[in-house]
Amino acid sequence: MASRKEAKRFELGRTVRLLGAIALLMVGIVAGCSDDKAPLSSGNTPDTTGVGLVNSSDFTSAEDCRACHMEQYTEWSGSMHAYSLKDPVWNALNREGQKSYVGALDQGCVKCHGMIGSRAGEMPWGGFEMDSLPPVVQEGVTCDLCHTISGITAIENANLLLAPGEVKYGTIANPIATTAHKSEYQPLYKTSEYCGACHDIIVNKELGLETTFAEWQNGGFAATGKTCNDCHMPAYTGSAAPGAPVRTLHRHTFIGTDLAFIDFPQKAEQRALVTELLQNAVTMNLIAPSNATAGSQMSFQVQLINDKTGHDVPSGASFLRQVWLDVTVRDGSGALLFSSGQLDVNDDLMDEESEFTQRDSSLFNLQSTMRRADGSKTMLTWDVTSLDNPALRAGQTQSAPYAFNVPQSATGPLSINVALRYRSFPPWVIRSLDLQSLLPITIIDMNTGSATVPLQ
Repeated sequence: MASRKEAKRFELGRTVRLLGAIALLMVGIVAGCSDDKAPLSSGNTPDTTGVGLVNSSDFTSAEDCRACHMEQYTEWSGSMHAYSLKDPVWNALNREGQKSYVGALDQGCVKCHGMIGSRAGEMPWGGFEMDSLPPVVQEGVTCDLCHTISGITAIENANLLLAPGEVKYGTIANPIATTAHKSEYQPLYKTSEYCGACHDIIVNKELGLETTFAEWQNGGFAATGKTCNDCHMPAYTGSAAPGAPVRTLHRHTFIGTDLAFIDFPQKAEQRALVTELLQNAVTMNLIAPSNATAGSQMSFQVQLINDKTGHDVPSGASFLRQVWLDVTVRDGSGALLFSSGQLDVNDDLMDEESEFTQRDSSLFNLQSTMRRADGSKTMLTWDVTSLDNPALRAGQTQSAPYAFNVPQSATGPLSINVALRYRSFPPWVIRSLDLQSLLPITIIDMNTGSATVPLQ
């Protein structure tokens, strides 16, 4: 058992470019955004996507935005955007990567999680300490980063144009003049493409490791006119700043499916929003027989329909995110007759990652698997050549069949209980990084169902 733990710790410690995928909430591949680019003010000069062409001092701290935009600041402060460089899992992987792969992996992780520091050349691979970075860099995906994006140069891996300066871009047409900064309407910000450029992850030049935007675009949901913002930055009516007119605004909670592991602002509010999002993601139907016979086999199935989400479930870092069915069948006395999807004593699913020999042969888990060219499993994103992805596609229906032998001694009626469960990480990943203090990982039940089957 010890050797298995060490092997996992070694492999995860080397998983540097995995960092770029861990905290992402919406992922996409952007195509054809040139028509959406608003003209830039003469006061802002866009940089290329290279390093060293902006300074961190070019960007305004979120603390300065707070004076006029308190509601937006409060929502952002508890979001995964604000958490991007504070995540202890991300930081643990980043430190391991710095030790083992100095200079070898370019800016694959920090260019999303710490774009300001990356673009300013203040986060060279293997050469920085998080606490020594300028405060605005430590803010992660902060207000002035998002509101100074002037365009997209490629639809993947944070290939964005930044234009830090006096002009701030947004979705409000005809913004009111203010002494705080100049404002410009940027139609790009209303599109899913705006989100996609930073959230699509391409590895080995061609493999789409995370493809939420493509899932949205190709799965039919784009045709409805709904964008990422409709679910992840929902609209409301209010004033963007004191004294500003009442307009249609958007929430800055950036709600997705991840939760902070540490004490963090708005933690309870974020959990409630994540729970609401997940519980409105898919439809689940339990299809049970009208009766069963003692001494015979009983079959039933659980049907999952992705009729509410515009992309795969799970999406993003699907190789980490677990969405599985927890199923139990008990007889009239309460005796357990069948189970699947239960956890071992380490809270791991009873699959090949469990440290114990017992395996759950009926396990239904939508988590994806990364593989090398020889077909072996890997957690090293630069080593992956294919992705086995059983995710529930947008608009798709999947059924999980179950069957077991009802003991002759069973008493009726039989009770079937099912839960569709979600968590953002397998616990063995956290243990492999020596971050046991972060356990247990929050599990959210997306759906629950039950049925009673008379026993003949």
